[in-house]
Amino acid sequence: MAANALTEPLRETLALFDDSGTPRTTSELADRLDLGRRSTYDRLERLVERGELETKSVGASARVWWRPRSSADPSWDSGGRSDPEFRSVVDPVEEYAICQLDPSGRVRTWNAGAERITGCATDDALDEHVSTFYAAEGRQTTAPETMLETAAEGGSARTDGRFVRADGSTFWAAVTVDAIRDGEGELEGYVCIVRETTGHREKERELRRQRDLAERLIDAAPVRLLITDADGSVERLNSRARRDLGIDTRESSDPRFVWDAFELYDPDGDPISAGEHPVTIAIETEELVSEAVVRYDDRDGDRRWVTLTASPVFGDDGNVERVVVAGNDVTDRRRTRRRLERQREELEAKLDEAYSRIDDGFFALDDDLRLTLVNRWAGELVGRRSEDLVGERVRDVFDLGPKTSAAFEEAVRTQRPTSVEEYHESFEAWFEHHVYPSETGLSVYFRDVTRRKTRETELKRQHEQLEALNNLHTVVRGITDAVTERSTREEIEHVVCEHLAETESYLFAWIGDVDVTTQTVDCRTEAGVDGYLDGITISVDPDDERSKGPTGRAIAKRETQTTQDIRADTRHDPWRSHIEKYGFRSSAAIPIVHEETVYGVLNVYAERPRAFEGRERDVIGQLGELVGHAIAATERKRALMSDVVVELEFRIRDVFDALDVDGSSAGTISLDHTVPIEDDEYLVYGRATADAIDGLEALVETLPHWVDLTYRTDGDERGFELRLSEPPVLSTVASIGGAVDTAVIEDDDYRMTLHLAPGTDVRTVVDTVQEAYPDAELLTQHQRRIDTSERVRDVLGANLTDRQRAVLEAAYHAGYYEWPRDASGEVVAESLDIAPPTFHQHLRKAHRKVFDSLLSTPIQRPSG
Repeated sequence: MAANALTEPLRETLALFDDSGTPRTTSELADRLDLGRRSTYDRLERLVERGELETKSVGASARVWWRPRSSADPSWDSGGRSDPEFRSVVDPVEEYAICQLDPSGRVRTWNAGAERITGCATDDALDEHVSTFYAAEGRQTTAPETMLETAAEGGSARTDGRFVRADGSTFWAAVTVDAIRDGEGELEGYVCIVRETTGHREKERELRRQRDLAERLIDAAPVRLLITDADGSVERLNSRARRDLGIDTRESSDPRFVWDAFELYDPDGDPISAGEHPVTIAIETEELVSEAVVRYDDRDGDRRWVTLTASPVFGDDGNVERVVVAGNDVTDRRRTRRRLERQREELEAKLDEAYSRIDDGFFALDDDLRLTLVNRWAGELVGRRSEDLVGERVRDVFDLGPKTSAAFEEAVRTQRPTSVEEYHESFEAWFEHHVYPSETGLSVYFRDVTRRKTRETELKRQHEQLEALNNLHTVVRGITDAVTERSTREEIEHVVCEHLAETESYLFAWIGDVDVTTQTVDCRTEAGVDGYLDGITISVDPDDERSKGPTGRAIAKRETQTTQDIRADTRHDPWRSHIEKYGFRSSAAIPIVHEETVYGVLNVYAERPRAFEGRERDVIGQLGELVGHAIAATERKRALMSDVVVELEFRIRDVFDALDVDGSSAGTISLDHTVPIEDDEYLVYGRATADAIDGLEALVETLPHWVDLTYRTDGDERGFELRLSEPPVLSTVASIGGAVDTAVIEDDDYRMTLHLAPGTDVRTVVDTVQEAYPDAELLTQHQRRIDTSERVRDVLGANLTDRQRAVLEAAYHAGYYEWPRDASGEVVAESLDIAPPTFHQHLRKAHRKVFDSLLSTPIQRPSG
């Protein structure tokens, strides 16, 4: 058939081919025609039927198309397809590797697709055995020789396998081998077609992973989740939905669920028909159904309330394919609301009854605002008989107030009734006034509404406090997340103030610390205000009246201090002229404390009076501990990462006399290693010469924080384990990331060396030592570089938890690793007040982490 007899779509398709016989793939033609593969395939089939095109199957499911060359072409063999014709068809194909093999399996032809997929050039591939391209693991699953034998016997063979490229990388592919025989049935060779499937397999693996993840997310969701198909049948319920609906998966393997088993009702108690169900509505309207409230009776007969949100999911054709339904049980919330409504109604009824028994006050005025009539209740209010008040000016009898006076004037001027509420200080009460003009003057009805106003004020305050509490919870969560990401104390303090100042509940915030020299508070950072402490002094000296404010009290007592109404609190008088311009009514001062260390004080200010009461006070008070812990962690990390330490050396002369210990000062007592355990307790491992044993035991009997002594080794120098409880120096030093390097009692003198991180407040540490031991002298203070061994120890233990570090150090110093052991695991566990299995569990984890740090560093190759 002539090309000009073709339809326009077929002519358009045929025009994509030339007379050279170059083959085209279906995908290539579909892209150029901007059609789908199915429509393109139909056009190509019709052109083949008309003799305009020829086609050949390539691989398992692909096909190529070409326009035959004219018979005038001398290279064309009208008797059949020549080998050159085959080569012209398959050589340009790049989507598949197509090659011819001889009967022994060696490569005879190698097309462009084979070069692209394997990375092997034609010259390198020819005469190579096909097994060369099989990966080692591929040969184990399907040997190439077996493939050839199967194709020779059955005509064709197909498999999926793993192959190797020229660069050594491997890939997955689907392989089809067809045997080629001559007219007499003799085997001439094979045609091998390879389609790479690596990407397809990876996509399938990713889809499976995503599907598994989605299933887990659905099952772990804290709300009821179910998925229906397009007709409303439930296909999938998560565990929460099955549990709440009383469906036991062990009773049936059928995952589907029939809605008819559950009768649903609307909030009015009317049954919900199938057409009114949120799922049906979502399917029919193709729109989201949000927070539909339904009621049902569970398997136990209890009435439950649920909000359902039904979201339609659309398929590629634009129709609803599924509906995802989220259900949230609101039974408790509805019951609580109903109980509160009932209580409120009962309370209002009682209040209404009480008000009905109270007569309103009443008086009448003439045009000159003189009293012409006064009822008994109005007279009793001012403590006089009502008849004695007639003729007097109303302003001389009653404290009208500016709003009430204005209401009188308005009623006279407009001759219209008016009402007003006003607080009257002389009566210490709120009154509601209703003023009615008349021909003879004014009639005024009034009643005491103090209780109602108090209730309204209290409700408003509670609402504001609830809103502030919600905001505070959000702020605390934000602060918790933010401080963990900060690396310095300054950053932590700044982000805390910023978060508090940004919320609507508070005006501003600042953090200060104590200058030990001046005994005053300095501002470290502030937010929402500029220079709040400029021009004022806050003292921590108990004898200074400027230490009586919330900041000074918080530092002194280490407890949150609040001021509920600045105007009524006289302790703010020293700064009143300065603070009134900032407009706050209440404040909270929260000490920033970690263990025994006070890092400063956080001050927060609110425009509301009584802002820091009850739960709000408790929540904001937690910030001190939170920030203190974050700062302490930062300080410890800084100490760990530092290459230098501040070294302090102390001495106590005649230590037994200084500590009032009745014991011998002979020999040497060395406190070598300290292991912190829980509840501010420590295990100290040391050595004592034989002549120092009596003195050591006397110290344990005398010093309250030296709790218990256990000897670990015998001999001229005995090893011992000492338990300490709340030791003042150790607790303070540990809380700021420091450590006791050495502590020795010798020749009746006690020498102690402390190591602190650079930048630590040395004065605080010195004060702590001298407060605990008044006779302690500071001998030296200098910086020194950390030994390499100490740095290695810190790095190896950097990933240990506090418990793992304590277990590992206690085991080491108690002699657990000696042979024979000085202490068994059970003995060490008893020292740490933990069970033996817990001890061994922490010890194994500590071993693993230390060895990981030690052995995980890759071997460095020598340069050159």
